Amino acid sequence: MRRSGAWIAIAMLGLGALALAACSSETRVAVDQQQQTGIAVSGTGRVTVVPDIALVNLGVEVTRSSVADARSAAATAMDAVRASLKRSGVDDKDVATSYFSIQPQYGSSEPLDKSGTPRITGYTVVNELAVKVRRIDDLSKVVDSAVAAGGDATRVQNIAFTVDQPAQFEADARQKAVDDAHARAEQLAKLAGVNLGHARAVSESTAGVAATDLKLAVPATGAGSTPFSPGQTEVSLTVNVVYDIE
Repeated sequence: MRRSGAWIAIAMLGLGALALAACSSETRVAVDQQQQTGIAVSGTGRVTVVPDIALVNLGVEVTRSSVADARSAAATAMDAVRASLKRSGVDDKDVATSYFSIQPQYGSSEPLDKSGTPRITGYTVVNELAVKVRRIDDLSKVVDSAVAAGGDATRVQNIAFTVDQPAQFEADARQKAVDDAHARAEQLAKLAGVNLGHARAVSESTAGVAATDLKLAVPATGAGSTPFSPGQTEVSLTVNVVYDIE
């Protein structure tokens, strides 16, 4: 009995040790002794510029009873639109197809076919172009001529104004971004009661150009060309800087 009791005691001690080991291994905290200190900030620089190009999304949309008729009518209208763009001085390299689709049209009042689905009443062909107009002064002529050439099939989806070569403005935006980051770091160092050291890491985010919204002025009379105003746009750039603490 004593021997069996001893074995029981030893077993209980072993289980207790295992339980203690299991409990003690659940959470571990490691401290990185090589962790570096510093002040990390981001700075943004913005430069306001006048747009020098216009981006126009226009196309044609035609619905006919058959795919062949819809495709043929859309092709004829698009050929007329493309020809008008060329006459308006838009280079072929600045015209690209951005979207094309052929979709069936279903009539809600038509009887269902044998499968229980609505009957097809026609087909719609949509063909869109992305057009870059390099002379904003020609925008009215470009749009009005395209609308006249395509007739009722013409669709103008969007017009935006932007900068063709933003790199020429990025240097000023970059300088403003670095100045902004340094000012933020100096303020943080002062608030924290430390001295700001040298920058030890710098990275730059991709610069961006904000396209301005379309501003369409309605003429006083019903005649005349469609007037457009490009307004202003913005070139922005962000830098991330890490400064040492002295």
